[in-house]
Amino acid sequence: MKQLDYERYHHPHPRVQRKMEALWLNGQGVPHKDIGKYAGISANTWCQYLRDYQVFWDRLVKTT
Repeated sequence: MKQLDYERYHHPHPRVQRKMEALWLNGQGVPHKDIGKYAGISANTWCQYLRDYQVFWDRLVKTT
């Protein structure tokens, strides 16, 4: 979580920062309906971020 907290402000690409911000907010327990508002993204974008995150974890689990 510390790495995500750092990267959400320091990653060179603003879209990656926004994605990390949304995921960080999710990790802090912010309701899904509020995450889009706080991170400045649409509901569809937030859903895509969640799908991407799920794919990442599915691949990680399969390789371990």
